[in-house]
Amino acid sequence: MKIYIKQFQNNIVLKKEKDALVTSLLLETLGLEKKDLIISFNKYGRPKVDNLKYFFDYNISHSGKYLVMATSFKFRVGVDVEKIRKIDKETKSAVLNDNDKEVDFFDIWTLKESYLKAKGNGLSVNLREIFFKKVSNDFVLFTGNEPNYNWRFR
Repeated sequence: MKIYIKQFQNNIVLKKEKDALVTSLLLETLGLEKKDLIISFNKYGRPKVDNLKYFFDYNISHSGKYLVMATSFKFRVGVDVEKIRKIDKETKSAVLNDNDKEVDFFDIWTLKESYLKAKGNGLSVNLREIFFKKVSNDFVLFTGNEPNYNWRFR
């Protein structure tokens, strides 16, 4: 897996800038010509490179000045970046459940969104149904009351 991080000068990343950077990184990573790069999106907006004869997955996120892109030739990836800002109680209660309270809101938000983006269903799932526990320096995903060790988070 490879992670690309780009900081833009402006506080808002323009779609044109983001698309150009993502296209450039994909072409470089895959060794393709621009005419051969075909991207489709599932019904939740998750991107996929079509017409490859091998497995490849990527995911992008942007917030404020930052754009992050993760790529992998081995497994599904999801990534999220968030500008730290004040969060209202309603948003916190929609995202956090009782098991999340010990951890910073943005840690939990980005973990949950990264997981859902990797699965391909975006924010169509109730975020309170997923939680993480910090074990040593890692986060362990729980779906229901059971730990799910099939996913890695960093």
